[in-house]
Amino acid sequence: MKLTVVSPLLFGFLSITQARSITKEQHSVPALSNTAVSHKFSDWLSAFNTANETTIVDFYETHYNLSNVDVDVETNNTTHLAMLFSEPIQLVWMANWTGGFEFVDVEPGSEHSDTSITVLLKQKTHPGYFRAKMEIDDEQPGQPITKLDLEPCTTPLRVIPMDHPNRTLYEKGLQPLTPTLREKLIQNIVTVLREQYIYPQQAEEKIAILESNLKSGKYDTIINSNDLMPRLGADITNISTMGSRTYEQIFIAYHEPYNLHLNSDAEIQVETNWLEEYFGHTGYGFGNVSLNTEDLPGRIVASLPITHLFSIEEPTVLEAATRAMNSVSDADVLILDLRNNFGMSAATAAFVLSYLFDEQRALTTLLDRDGNVQNTTSTMSIEELRARGVVYERIFGGSKPVYVLANNNTMNEAELIAYTVQKYGRGVVIGEQEATGGWASPQAVRFPLCEEEFGEGWWSMYLQTSRLVHVATGTNWEDVGVKSDVVVEETGEEEHCHHKGRLAAIEMEKKKGIVVQDELR
Repeated sequence: MKLTVVSPLLFGFLSITQARSITKEQHSVPALSNTAVSHKFSDWLSAFNTANETTIVDFYETHYNLSNVDVDVETNNTTHLAMLFSEPIQLVWMANWTGGFEFVDVEPGSEHSDTSITVLLKQKTHPGYFRAKMEIDDEQPGQPITKLDLEPCTTPLRVIPMDHPNRTLYEKGLQPLTPTLREKLIQNIVTVLREQYIYPQQAEEKIAILESNLKSGKYDTIINSNDLMPRLGADITNISTMGSRTYEQIFIAYHEPYNLHLNSDAEIQVETNWLEEYFGHTGYGFGNVSLNTEDLPGRIVASLPITHLFSIEEPTVLEAATRAMNSVSDADVLILDLRNNFGMSAATAAFVLSYLFDEQRALTTLLDRDGNVQNTTSTMSIEELRARGVVYERIFGGSKPVYVLANNNTMNEAELIAYTVQKYGRGVVIGEQEATGGWASPQAVRFPLCEEEFGEGWWSMYLQTSRLVHVATGTNWEDVGVKSDVVVEETGEEEHCHHKGRLAAIEMEKKKGIVVQDELR
């Protein structure tokens, strides 16, 4: 079974909604054809739209073998995202984020049969389209799914009214590619790579591939920007001189500009309200704290799940983070659950870490391609925290035990927390696997491409202009992840895994107590 979910942007995972629609009126919706693959797709869509983990997982277990999932990355310039969304639990996240999909139509011009179909879908929560392609094997019992491609796409011209005020902007952005346009675009990419990419040698290798393909005519038959974007992305990411490196923060994006569908202050407010509602639904990234006094008699064990690291520049996020971290200040043992946390904000990670040390600690340094320091991060001292009004009387501090629960979906800034706790000798990392996800690249920087030709915001290139170094080690966790100090068996049931990780932490504390008693004797 081959499953691909492609996204044009990386900025955390909010980026999967970059493809936006400007239309609000209802269109006539053709029914799916009466074929085996149509019925299978309808069943999949019904399961997806429940946004229910059990329902989605049950569907996948029934309709194909999860152990045989093969992520198709040959034409995918966001390989890391395809891998993430190849698991049902990530499709649950996606279903909640998009609000599910409405069927729009069967894609005109695409090939269809009894075993293959391509469908245009519209997000329910806010404007935005996805294209889905499904294939099944009708010769096997149950007609299992053999391929499912799901990718955001630009608003098709066919659904934009001729008299819409932004129609001409869409026509320019969606115009067919001529030889001149293709050459200008690739030369613009070459310039950005040569002048900005953190790894100059790699940049030249990528440039050589692009220029060779352009000269030999390998791009000549591609006249649609939606088709050229993943091809260019594959060409620049499949070249690597970095050994086992599996993930580069470099990719090309083509999508309709965000502002085209926000035509009034009211629409902007609706979008803002929806985002605030989403943040609130997640507890602004900080789950409920549990305080246990039974497992270690006479001691308080606090467990704090952190599911997201949204920016603390948002007042509601800062308030939630402050409340959560203050609530564990009197605990004797702290268990931070960072499983399935993709990160997002280094400032928020530093804020959390500030509560775990008695003194300020340097965290990371960003270096440019010449080795010059671009930026540094560090924890805040308790005096700084008090000055900001976010500490009541005391913090958890730097002397009491800390345990971090992690898995291979613990990534980016969440890994910064685990890495810092481990490398500064502040605590223990308990993992469901041997290591975390292994993403340590700084956030990619956006460079616009060919705006004169296509309009503002349609084509962009995102790449790394700096590299991250952790002060404690002089290196980082890129590609290798944060190694688990203790590995607990993964069961697939999140609550059970949390329970096992928590029990492992409790057992370590009990053993420490026995050692102390023996020393006293």
